[in-house]
Amino acid sequence: MANTSNNDFHISLVAKNIGPHKDFNLCEKVNSNKIVFYANNGTGKTFLSRTFRLAEEPKKNADDLITVHKKEAEFSFKIVNDNLTKELSVKLNRGNEPIVNNNSGLIFHVFNSDYVNEQIVPNNYTPDGEIDGYIIGKEQIDLSEEKNKEETLRGIIKKYDERIDKYIDSLRKKLTDEGVHGRTTEMSLITREELHRGKIYDDVRTSEQVTCELEKLAQVPEELQDISLPVWSYERSCLDDILIELSVSHSKSEWDEEFVKYYNDNREFITKGLDNPLLEKEVCPFCKRELESDALELVKMYSAYREDKESKIVDMFNRYKNALDDLFNAIKNWCHQTSSAQTRFEKFKEYFPSLKSIQITNIEIDKYQQQPFDSLKEAINNKIKDLTLSLDEKDNINLIKTLLRTITNLHKDNLDFIIKANHVKNNINTERLGLRRDLCRSIYMEGKSKLAEAFACFNKAQEELKKIQKSIKEKEEKIKISKKEKVSNALNSLLKLFFGDKYSLDTNNFHIKFWGDDVGEVSKILSDGEKSIVAYCYYIASTYKIVDSEDDFERLFFIIDDPVSSMDLQYVYLVSETLRGLRQSFGINGHERIWVFTHSIDFFNMLRRNTVFSVGYEMHGGTVKRITENIALPYEYHLLDVLKVAEGIIGPAHTNANSIRHIIETISSFECPGISLQKYIENDEDLSKERSLCTICQDLSHGWMRTEMPFTEAMIISACKTLVTFMEKKYKGQIDTIRKRLS
Repeated sequence: MANTSNNDFHISLVAKNIGPHKDFNLCEKVNSNKIVFYANNGTGKTFLSRTFRLAEEPKKNADDLITVHKKEAEFSFKIVNDNLTKELSVKLNRGNEPIVNNNSGLIFHVFNSDYVNEQIVPNNYTPDGEIDGYIIGKEQIDLSEEKNKEETLRGIIKKYDERIDKYIDSLRKKLTDEGVHGRTTEMSLITREELHRGKIYDDVRTSEQVTCELEKLAQVPEELQDISLPVWSYERSCLDDILIELSVSHSKSEWDEEFVKYYNDNREFITKGLDNPLLEKEVCPFCKRELESDALELVKMYSAYREDKESKIVDMFNRYKNALDDLFNAIKNWCHQTSSAQTRFEKFKEYFPSLKSIQITNIEIDKYQQQPFDSLKEAINNKIKDLTLSLDEKDNINLIKTLLRTITNLHKDNLDFIIKANHVKNNINTERLGLRRDLCRSIYMEGKSKLAEAFACFNKAQEELKKIQKSIKEKEEKIKISKKEKVSNALNSLLKLFFGDKYSLDTNNFHIKFWGDDVGEVSKILSDGEKSIVAYCYYIASTYKIVDSEDDFERLFFIIDDPVSSMDLQYVYLVSETLRGLRQSFGINGHERIWVFTHSIDFFNMLRRNTVFSVGYEMHGGTVKRITENIALPYEYHLLDVLKVAEGIIGPAHTNANSIRHIIETISSFECPGISLQKYIENDEDLSKERSLCTICQDLSHGWMRTEMPFTEAMIISACKTLVTFMEKKYKGQIDTIRKRLS
């Protein structure tokens, strides 16, 4: 089987007991492996495509391919070129798994009814979007250096990653050992993210300091008593009264000054004696002796003076002096109590760190604080000596009031602090929880400091890894092509070619959309013809799924069975154009291998006429023969007969009228659909000149009994010539094509 031409090679297809093919044998020398087979339904073309498909989709059982009543079957396909043989063989033994040997190095991609039923129908004509993998380009790139660096960086990242995690675990353990519960809010700080990018806390003590405070807290004596609250109260109105009474000048009394002076100097003694019951018995309260007349007279004078207004005023001022002494003593007592509280408070601070920032404040009573009291008392004494005096002691009163306000404010603050201190002491668990939270923050800040360098190195390595991975990806992208992306792009382009914007592919979920909208089960709106188109489009696009490198495109072998079933003529034409463009679509530079099986004469002729396929065969009755021309259609046979009669090659016959009618009706249905035969002839200038043309068509193309010939041979020849003239004028290409058949 050596070739006689650089462009020629041999193909061989043998099928024994494959469906209706008991002994199918095709052995031809061809110059192209783009071949179209014409075969009527039932001639076994689908059985051949299904056998080819075993090389693409292996099956556990293929008994349905074996001829009925036969146990074994064989299939062999060869391509021989320059003594190089590529072979696919299939052996079938009923009840056993098929034996498929593909030594051809070719990738068979088969489209037939099985493909549609297995790949398209189960998904309701929604293409399968589960597509993984890449197609490796022809360009080769040395990525060894980048890969080594990537591996090194991964090692560095892993090292720091483990170091960071280990240190974080140690921090959490340290806190757990100190009794910090895992659900404590601050424990959430001890995480990788927080330690890396969390907030910074100011004025945080060291963990050693907080731990020490926790230890002190554990040493709080059980008998530790609350801090006593200092007592503080005073009568403010007496100061205002003193200020007023000192400023009032009283008239001088008529009593002897020496007597008054003596009375006032000894007021306490005299008043005590006057109030003693013994005095009523005229007995001295002190020496218990009876009073003589002059003594009794003096007592009467003392009693009279005490009842006098002046005496009462003097008593009032003496009470003011006592009130000032009481007030000053209250201040000193408050200071003493506050000093004791201060001492206890400082003791509390040793155990409770939360109190460290709190200070109980006291004042020191010295001569400066005592001076306004002494001055005010001296003024009262002067007033008692001379009630007519009008004294202004506002400054001393204000000094005392200022001191009282200071103490009052301090007392209020101190009370709050002491109450808080007692509360802390009596709620030691709250204090402990606060310290543990502080410990979390301390450990957190120390951890941030310790891990800063590790995080920096980790981040740097990660950034470098991202850069090297990006570089690797960019270089790999030059040689790696996503299969899913290629399938979706190809399918969208094919749907656009066949349907325009009516149907498109949603690449996100791989659903076919109708006028841009997702319609769910697309099979419910597709016509039968549209289903055939969608299946065919997906078949072509799915080619990218079966190749792993750009070199694989050179090994593709397309086996396509009946791709135009139920399609309108416009779609049939588009199918032929896609077959023409497969080489360009898949970048095939070498041999293009496409076998198409069809039962459509129009499709067969379209592929041949438009030079999509240069090699054609007709399958019939288990045999196959080469066809060098298009398969003639009935219209062409009729035109051939008319031309032969018109040019005198053959004589007229009884079938000529029927041929004339067939040709004119075909032309009229193309030019003027719906017009009658008679009307079409009458409207044409050339045809209407042949007056008997319409009658010949009507009379001789219908069957009924005749006793004699209604038209002469000359009339039939004239009608044939008229029709040929008409065709040469309007459709010269068809006449030229028919004349070629005569040569």
